Amino acid sequence: MWRHGTSSCLLRKALINTAIIFRLFGCEPKLFYIVFILYMKNFKKLFAIATILATVATNVPVATLGAASYSDELQGAYDYAYGIGITTQSSIDTANMYGSLLRSHMAKMMVNYAKEVLGKTPDTTKSCSFTDVANESDELQGYITESCQLGLMGVDITAFNPNGVVTRAQFGTVLSRALYGDANDGGDPYYVNHLNALKDAGIMTNISNPNAPEVRGYVMLMMQRASGDTTPAVCSTPENALSCSLGLDTCPSECTTTVVDEVKDGTLSVSLASDTPDANDVPLTSAYTTYLKFNLTASKDVTVRSIDVARKGLGNSNDFDKIWVENANGVVVAKAKTISSSDTVTLSFVSNYTVKSSEKLVLAASHKNVVANAGHLNYFSITAVDCSANVAGLPVSGNNMRISSYAAAKLVLTNPGAASQVEV
Repeated sequence: MWRHGTSSCLLRKALINTAIIFRLFGCEPKLFYIVFILYMKNFKKLFAIATILATVATNVPVATLGAASYSDELQGAYDYAYGIGITTQSSIDTANMYGSLLRSHMAKMMVNYAKEVLGKTPDTTKSCSFTDVANESDELQGYITESCQLGLMGVDITAFNPNGVVTRAQFGTVLSRALYGDANDGGDPYYVNHLNALKDAGIMTNISNPNAPEVRGYVMLMMQRASGDTTPAVCSTPENALSCSLGLDTCPSECTTTVVDEVKDGTLSVSLASDTPDANDVPLTSAYTTYLKFNLTASKDVTVRSIDVARKGLGNSNDFDKIWVENANGVVVAKAKTISSSDTVTLSFVSNYTVKSSEKLVLAASHKNVVANAGHLNYFSITAVDCSANVAGLPVSGNNMRISSYAAAKLVLTNPGAASQVEV
């Protein structure tokens, strides 16, 4: 006679290990669960097979299984973090996902996140010097300075404490400042408003122990949640993964891929700004060039998510390194991207970018691989805007720019009182 509790526990463990074996030998996990359904009626037979495979799995080294020891949620957080440069470790097994985080390392992660994801720019007029960072690498010293210039860490203090272990309260405060500015400052204690704001937004789910050491993998996960690039954990369970992939009614609503048409509210008008650059020659040596300026005019508050841009003219996509959007103050609001070989690019705006009435924006690009004066005429056209309102006025196009080299002409000064000339 089988004891139900024991056999159920063993079966569950055996099935999990069997799934790992399927993955190890290159089989689709979906195949395993289909096999499971087909053989469910023959429970004892499946249990015997699974137990044998579980015994084999027990002897497989952890190093061989690799990322199988991480949850799908942490694996997704690592993939996200590696993709945007928050971590430079090329394997989740070397990313120290369960390790504590030092303040100097948090500075690096948060600077990359603030600049690459949120489109923020450090205020280089701030000196932000600290008395205890001389022994850090030049790279980390740079990140520590930028974290202060971004208003995230080390503000109004002289000792940065680079090797201090980060607590949940400290990380939550820094992430909140990155997302919401100083809106949550002034709490008592200092972190309470920041943590509550993150919890309300579903970014930080546990704030019961603010003094607990923060974990690197959870930092990546919270950054991912804040960017909106997440999949609910319920969608990763074997049952739901199978039912959703087969399109069954048992697939949870939050895991369905059905696209619901957004109800547009109001109108966003796009127009070419009056001071957009005229057709001109662009110095090849310039760091970047403004290719067009455009106005966004909203009938009511409009959230802008992205714009589609097409490169046109006699040049090609290889003429350019990156393209991005700035506001009138030079702050990047849509992070830089490379133009595809099809001469198009979608530029994503910073999170919750809102046009309240009218704003002027600048489309800029940097150059590369260009033979000057070789007929490389380029212009850009805004072809689509993804936002919460109806869009009018598209497409909007700038003028042709020719990438050229310049030779400095000689300036000859003549002294009327002497028979001499000086070239400068």
